[in-house]
This record gives sequence, C-alpha cells and structure tokens, in this order.
Amino acid sequence: MKEKLTENLFFTVFGMLMSFLVTTLCILLLAFFTYQLHIPQQGIRVGITITYVLSCFLGGFLSGRKREKKYIKGCITGVCYVIVLIIFSCFKYDSISFLQEGRTLVIAAICIGSATLGGMLA
Repeated sequence: MKEKLTENLFFTVFGMLMSFLVTTLCILLLAFFTYQLHIPQQGIRVGITITYVLSCFLGGFLSGRKREKKYIKGCITGVCYVIVLIIFSCFKYDSISFLQEGRTLVIAAICIGSATLGGMLA
C-alpha cells in the first residue's frame, strides 16, 4: 500500500514538474514571438491559454500513466497546477483581488479540465 502511494505521488509530482517546464518553454517562445512580430494583446491571451491547455494536458497525461483512476490523477495534477498559479499570482499582485475576476475561474476550469482529459487519455 505504501509503495503504491509513493508511486502515485511520484507520477503526480513528475507530471507537475513537466507541466511547469512546458509552461516555461511556451511562455519564453511566446515572449520571443511577441517581441519579434508585435503580437497584439488578444493574441497574447490566446497564446497563454493555449500554453495552459498544452502544459496541463501533458501533466495530466504523465500523471495518469498507471492503469487505475487515471482521470483522478490528472484532475489532482490540474488542481495542484492551479494552486501554484494562484500562489505565484499572489506574489505578483500583493493581494488576492485578482481572484474576483471571471477570467481566473475560466483559467482554473481550463487547467483542471485539460489535465483531467490528459489523465483519461493516458
């Protein structure tokens, strides 16, 4: 039982780390293309949303690699991803007022949903 819990935790943490690695790479690419091509604000928002979908899907996929309850492992990865995003956003905004915006809930739903889908398809 303890080995199974350790293995599940390992895959969840591994999925989270890969999610943040993909997020970092995608944001760096987006910043580069924004600088070179002068992408408008709406294009940047779309790029960030695509980054969330790709990174959370990959994290959920890697977390759900074992055969049982894959969607739950993906969902947990998505929830952890959103919690880390909120924590880092608190450092940026010095408050939690950003949580009152509707976009924050949409982003949370996108992250959790794509991670859960990634877990199901693993």
